[in-house]
Formats: sequence, C-alpha cells, structure tokens
Amino acid sequence: MKYEELLKEKKMKITKGRMAILNILEENNKSLTAEEIYSLLGEQDNDVNLSTVYRTLELFDDKDIVDKLFLPEGCYGYSLKRDDHKHLLKCDMCSKEVLVPCPIKQIQEIINSEAGFKITEHSIKLHGICDECNKKNK
Repeated sequence: MKYEELLKEKKMKITKGRMAILNILEENNKSLTAEEIYSLLGEQDNDVNLSTVYRTLELFDDKDIVDKLFLPEGCYGYSLKRDDHKHLLKCDMCSKEVLVPCPIKQIQEIINSEAGFKITEHSIKLHGICDECNKKNK
C-alpha cells in the first residue's frame, strides 16, 4: 500500500515530513529511535526538526502505523507495522537487531484456557548472541 493511501485511510494529512519518516522506516529492517530518524532525515536535506519527528512517531503509534518498542538503552525504537506482529531480538555482543515472529497467540490460548484471562497488551524483551558472535567466541 502506498503511504499516501495509508495516511488517507488513517485520516491523516499527507506532509513531506510524514512521507520522509515513513520512507526511512521502510528502508530499515530494524527499529530506529527518533534521534536516528532525525539524523537520517538530515542526510536527505528535509526541513523537519526533532520535535516534529517525535510528534509524528507518536501520531503514527496512535494510528497503529508503527510498532513502538522500549529498547535496552532506555528509549523507544520505532518500526513500520508489517502484516504480522514481531518482536526485537538483540545480540548482547554486537547489538545486531533482528525482528522475530511473535509467539503470543500460543501463549494467549494457554493463559485464556488455564487462567481465564484475555491478554490486552504485551511486551517481550529478547536478548541473545547472534551466530556471527557465537562463531567468534568458539
């Protein structure tokens, strides 16, 4: 879906800054902080300030356009919502980031049947060591 159509569908105004932020998020397969997005915007000579980036990302989160993840660095990372919900897996050694499928559907079924709870929100923080770092340490 083109971003113009997405913004129209979400009843949002199409602006140069919003389009630029969406393009940066599309080009990256990892979550980006507002500061990282702002830095990448600067490389493209866009007239968007950091506070606009923050406001736009919050709006995108409210409109369910991005996934907002709390990162180990103590800030939020943003990535475009894809067809399926994913979580961030980060290597403890090289900080490589990989998005992995969310296992919550299976967990939710167990919790619902055994405890009678319906999960309304969740957060999963995953850490490990990537194959490259594992090979280096052997």
